[in-house]
Amino acid sequence: MQIVIKKKKIAKNSVLFCMTLVLCFMLLETGFRIFAPQPLYDKCTPAHPQGIGRLSRSDNLLGHTTRPNLQGCLYQPDTNRKITVTTNSKGQRTKQEYTYKKPQNTIRILLFGDSFILADMLDDTQTFQVKLQEEIEKILKQKYKNQPAIEVIPFGMGSYGTQQSYLTYFTEGKKYEFDVALYLFYQNDVTDSFISSETNYPRPVMKVSEQKAEFATARQVFEGEKTNSHLLFFLMNRMFLLRDRRRINGSFSPIRTCSALQTAQLRIGNQQKKKKILNLIDWYQK
Repeated sequence: MQIVIKKKKIAKNSVLFCMTLVLCFMLLETGFRIFAPQPLYDKCTPAHPQGIGRLSRSDNLLGHTTRPNLQGCLYQPDTNRKITVTTNSKGQRTKQEYTYKKPQNTIRILLFGDSFILADMLDDTQTFQVKLQEEIEKILKQKYKNQPAIEVIPFGMGSYGTQQSYLTYFTEGKKYEFDVALYLFYQNDVTDSFISSETNYPRPVMKVSEQKAEFATARQVFEGEKTNSHLLFFLMNRMFLLRDRRRINGSFSPIRTCSALQTAQLRIGNQQKKKKILNLIDWYQK
């Protein structure tokens, strides 16, 4: 009789223990979903077969640009919450399509810069372009009965240096009729013009002489790296292998590299280095 009672007690305690474990798991799961959501491997993961993949693509002139016609979700890196990312047919971070000719009764603003404009870590409704347009519309609504329409067109791309933003305006931005063009400068924009940080794409290089400044396209830089330097070619291949290996292991992070060719292409001697860089900055400001 005692043996039967003990077996029942053990069975009862086992059931209670399992139910407690399940309840604890459910509470923990609920807590993580609410307070610490995790980036699951689903369509919001860029590497997923149904994911949107990388936001950038290679470009012969600029090194890299935003991929056009993207629409999907990503995990916001700080909160791991899902955000929606959309680009139009020209690779601009917006759902709206813009014509080169400005519509009547419209104020058009162009935005140039790096990831502050691309805002790849923010939802479509939270980008700088959207917030700026909303604020201007509020101000105009308070002052004018027949307020003009507002168009804010973003031309930003992550890791862009000053010269890439300038080339974006020169090759594409100036095609648009506009009222105001804004360049959002950040302190790393100058160094990003010479150093391939946070990206494996080559960058266009500016060659500065006493008479003029000329650009070597990113494609020319890349081909020069591959054909003129056996050492650089060897190192580039090894870095790409390392990058792919990290991606397979699930621990991929951008490799920070300094392109020796980009520095060499400037052909600046030690004595004239400061002078040339100052001339370069003055040329940008003009």
